[in-house]
Amino acid sequence: MKNTSYKIIIVLLVLAGLLLSFMIFSMVYPFKTVDYLVQPFPILNENKTVRVGEDVMFKVDYCRYTNKPTKVIRSLVNDIIYTLSTSEMSNPVGCNNSVGIVNIPDVVPGIYHIESKATWVINAFRTITKVVETEEFEVIR
Repeated sequence: MKNTSYKIIIVLLVLAGLLLSFMIFSMVYPFKTVDYLVQPFPILNENKTVRVGEDVMFKVDYCRYTNKPTKVIRSLVNDIIYTLSTSEMSNPVGCNNSVGIVNIPDVVPGIYHIESKATWVINAFRTITKVVETEEFEVIR
């Protein structure tokens, strides 16, 4: 009887050790999501000026290494942070470029930049977040 209990305890300890090793590996493995090749993202609008209610456009050059979906939260930033939009995207793996388009709400004229927070849920133990910004631009009425 003692021998069986001893074997059960050893098996449970080994399983617990394997589970703990997997959890630690999942949390610290250097998982590569995306590299943004040009930062801050360049503004494409003429004279880097945007009217309230119009769109600001910026160029994003990137190399993506995972096909996991990305949650992107964009904010308009100066002295105050205005949360603009949240979107989910699944761009293909590889290097590419795209044009980001964000509509400027009714805000006080001034100098702003767009902050994009991209989040990937890698597994149950790991979430990776990258924050990138655009160049500054002027909002006018």
